[in-house]
Amino acid sequence: MPLQNTPARLLDTLLSRPGELCTREELCAQLWPAGLHLDFENNLNNAIARLRTVLGNGYIETVPRRGYRFIGSSRQETPEIPRVTAVDQTLRKARHFRDRITVRDLWRSAEYFEQALAGQPDRFDAYAGLAEVYMLLGDDVLGSLPAQTALARARELARTAIAIEPHCGAASATLAMVAWRLDWDWTVAEELFQQAIALDPGNAPTFQYYSWLLQACGRSADAREAMLSGLALAPTSSFISTNVGWMLYLDRQYGAAIEHLHETLELDENYALAHLPLGLSLQQTGRLNEAIRHFRFGWTLSGDAYYQATLGQALAQAGFHTQASAIVAESEQVSAYSRAVIYASLGNEEQALCHLESAAADHATSVTYLAVDPLLDQVRENSVYKAIAQRVGLTKG
Repeated sequence: MPLQNTPARLLDTLLSRPGELCTREELCAQLWPAGLHLDFENNLNNAIARLRTVLGNGYIETVPRRGYRFIGSSRQETPEIPRVTAVDQTLRKARHFRDRITVRDLWRSAEYFEQALAGQPDRFDAYAGLAEVYMLLGDDVLGSLPAQTALARARELARTAIAIEPHCGAASATLAMVAWRLDWDWTVAEELFQQAIALDPGNAPTFQYYSWLLQACGRSADAREAMLSGLALAPTSSFISTNVGWMLYLDRQYGAAIEHLHETLELDENYALAHLPLGLSLQQTGRLNEAIRHFRFGWTLSGDAYYQATLGQALAQAGFHTQASAIVAESEQVSAYSRAVIYASLGNEEQALCHLESAAADHATSVTYLAVDPLLDQVRENSVYKAIAQRVGLTKG
């Protein structure tokens, strides 16, 4: 039986001090980041129970009211090299394409996750991975499916993963995203994120997704802490590094965002997603020509509608109204939220708010960012805008 992240890290800690007492306080501090509001005692008990289920009796001694010590054999043995199966290889491909984050790559990732499940139907990690892909496919920026369709499918797949493995933190994180973006239940979503972190504090994407919620509700300091925790866990991830740039952009730290995203692109200049927040940050500092070049390049790399729409709003701000209007008129794939942004840039407040209403009716994921999106500053004081924000759960009536 494979160990989940938390029990595995617990075992590593106990093995590093064979025969010595590891206090409960020491173990909690080692396993979970400081600042989380968790039931550490209960989570530690669950991790110990899970570890004993895998190891059997006679390995971990309980020292009442104090902690635990490892009392199994301490002799050094040559570890058995785990066998990499065909399903493992398929899952590796699935995760690779998921992290590329273009529509075509996400669909390719989904195909590999489904292929893995066809070969081994009880792989909870494959269900969790596929759930995450559908969550991303329902994202206005990253995906191509209607949010309500994609997020409902993501919820179903995440629940299947948890039915197989109740301690699956990645699946809990996807359920948190669905509660936030589909149900607009910010409280339940945050509780699920805390649960996901407790189950698997080494899963970098969980911290990233949690930071999205925190940023959207204006808790920028907490968002920064969560995002940087994710980056520390996965320092080579272009996806997470790009989202550090998004976070800085939404926090209106445009100079810092530009500097960080240039560094991200030094590692992979063809990582399409990074060109979006870089272009947006350049736009906000008045460097429109540079911004438009990044939007065009990102669109060339990805072919995705959001890149085209972002280019459209920049063209509108630059005074190329005919070209911006053509994007709205000719591209059926441009979302209602993106149309609202383009119309806002064209100075057409009535049409901008009309399309925002449509986006909210469709539960488009971008509407959860209404409180922080700089591109909608020009309509922020309108009563219709405020009513939509209230409906989403961003303000109280």
